[in-house]
Amino acid sequence: MRPPTAEPGIKERNHQALAQALTATCCKRQADSNYPMNRYQLKRVILVSLLLVICPVLHAQTWSSLPVDLIIPMNTSTAGTLLTTTIADAGTVSSACTVGTSCYFSSLPSGAFEVGPYQGCSNLGPVQMNGSGGALYPAQSLAYNNYAHLDSANGDIGMFTFSNGVISTQNFTISMCLTLGFPATANGNDWDMIMVQSASGFYADMQFNGQACGGNSFGVRIETHDVNPHSPCIPLTAQQTYYFSMNWDSLNGVECLFAWTPQGTFIGNSCISDSSTTGQGTVKDVRLFSNENGTNAGTYSKYQNIMMKWSSAAPTRTAEFTSGSTTVTGSSFATDGSWDNAIVAVGSATSYTYHTIASVQSSTQLTLASAFSENTGNANYAVELPLFWTTSSTTVPPPLPPTAVKAIAQ
Repeated sequence: MRPPTAEPGIKERNHQALAQALTATCCKRQADSNYPMNRYQLKRVILVSLLLVICPVLHAQTWSSLPVDLIIPMNTSTAGTLLTTTIADAGTVSSACTVGTSCYFSSLPSGAFEVGPYQGCSNLGPVQMNGSGGALYPAQSLAYNNYAHLDSANGDIGMFTFSNGVISTQNFTISMCLTLGFPATANGNDWDMIMVQSASGFYADMQFNGQACGGNSFGVRIETHDVNPHSPCIPLTAQQTYYFSMNWDSLNGVECLFAWTPQGTFIGNSCISDSSTTGQGTVKDVRLFSNENGTNAGTYSKYQNIMMKWSSAAPTRTAEFTSGSTTVTGSSFATDGSWDNAIVAVGSATSYTYHTIASVQSSTQLTLASAFSENTGNANYAVELPLFWTTSSTTVPPPLPPTAVKAIAQ
């Protein structure tokens, strides 16, 4: 299924505005032959013409390639078809595990899931599959069907399972573009949309609630197997589409959640410590959707391009933090943009403090989004990374004016 025609972006709207200005300038007073275009008007035409050529290429945004171990692009079946484990496995791709054998949908209750239609939320940048012979999906190419859950079927769990030995690291990240079908309610009901859990029952759960951010403020948070407390809430608007990434670092006892708009604008992040999970093993299964008390008749929530990664551990080192400063000094900081908006968890699983990384200046210096508020000194840290593309704006030298155009002296 081809993606729908997109609304014009900022660049396109600026281009249109410049074109309108050019038209107005060229046509101004030309209907009356008694008022030919003067020198000033001609100069303005030339200037606007050059802007039309130069502006679209001055700032080009590029997205990095995203390495993943598994993706569910749902390039199979037809929208509206009841989703079965066979169809869901057919819509799953991995070179890091054998789909249908060592990683597979083990349960999809009949009537609770269907093949959903494309939601206009494709991959912002390329997706590179890890493993031998892993495919590379170009940017915006993953525009297929999706995995849809009936919001009224709150007792039915979609289960994706890994065989023993598939996941060896204790760091698992899952991301997707999620269209929320249910409205915000003031009844306090929870919607557990993603749950990652170990064989022993420990878990990290991406949970939505109409009162998650206080009062009747809708948002998303993380719930652990302790249930309370939850992580701080990320405020959102119900029945909208967002990108989410949740990682469970059971080696360090940290669970983090990140949110973006479908265009890739960062919204916020949130973490919570769960020291009881430290050393408790690797991920065994993922619930898409998990059961809770949230329910709404007649709507579906749609999971587009579910991606998972488990092949790398969270970076852990020591660095120098200064109270009242946003500057952190250390070594081996990633300079490729992958740490931007990531969380640096400082301390230990029983006493972590969480800080957003605004940018990395070099391999020895990074900047936090807000000033460090704890004691100055050298401290242990872990960087909790989202599974999401990184972006950069590149400046392109403007083209030279056409040779036929000459500047006109005032």
